[in-house]
Amino acid sequence: MEAVTTARNEGWLKSQTHQQAMSAGFGRFDDVLNTLLHAVAGKRYVCGDHFTAADLYLASYIGWSMMDGSLPRRPEFEAYATPLLQRAASVRADEIDGDMQAAAMAPVV
Repeated sequence: MEAVTTARNEGWLKSQTHQQAMSAGFGRFDDVLNTLLHAVAGKRYVCGDHFTAADLYLASYIGWSMMDGSLPRRPEFEAYATPLLQRAASVRADEIDGDMQAAAMAPVV
């Protein structure tokens, strides 16, 4: 996911040929986007009926990428990622990250 998003954000895909898409390892951005949409559409979890590390990764990626604009906001993404990002463990991880960021930004005396 990050590879195709980075390639798109850096402008490397603007004149991508079919051969380049095949050799890149991820194809075209729209193909990856549609695959991701299909993977999460109408699903609570991507691997069956329970939360897995795949959900941790995908929900985090989707949430962050929609926030920074590198992934378009789609109802399927919102419906999948929002409940997972509201899990107690996710909220706590965000709090810890915020605390660490604040400590890193604090002036040294």
